[in-house]
Amino acid sequence: MGVSAPRILISGSNRLGAAIEERLHAGGAVVARISEDPSALTTDALEGATALVLASGDDAGNVDMALIARRLRPELPLVIRLFDPELAAYVHATLKGAVVMSLSSVAAPVLARETLRALGAAQVSDEAAARAVRRRKRVYPIRIASGRMTPEKAAAEIMMMEAIQALLAELARSERLL
Repeated sequence: MGVSAPRILISGSNRLGAAIEERLHAGGAVVARISEDPSALTTDALEGATALVLASGDDAGNVDMALIARRLRPELPLVIRLFDPELAAYVHATLKGAVVMSLSSVAAPVLARETLRALGAAQVSDEAAARAVRRRKRVYPIRIASGRMTPEKAAAEIMMMEAIQALLAELARSERLL
């Protein structure tokens, strides 16, 4: 018997939701859209889903849906778009195994890489990206001590960068399998 394609549910009627859907389709996943209304999340709606992506522009709505999904299907992988770093840190700590991301955290490494390319710099390797994350972690204590950043925000940013790094590594592994 062959392996069936993952069935991924996406909530988010914005451009981000459409872009995620397009990429997942291209990767061979079966994608279904669900309403951004938390009442749309039922046991029946989640049946057969292999993951849930919450990509709405509404942080509170995404958190509500994540909590409902976790209650209905505790093992279901969740990918949650959140803008607020404090809320992201809380959700990450509360919903074990959930991947919490913000568009700015995802976009920043890509924009930096493309800027270097535009300037003619050598391509940034995975190791160089990892070194940048380690350097960034060393900067946080200085920012916290100077009062320019709270420990919670530093933790949220580090957590977000590590989640992005893990997701990118997973995507790279899955692309090698295709």
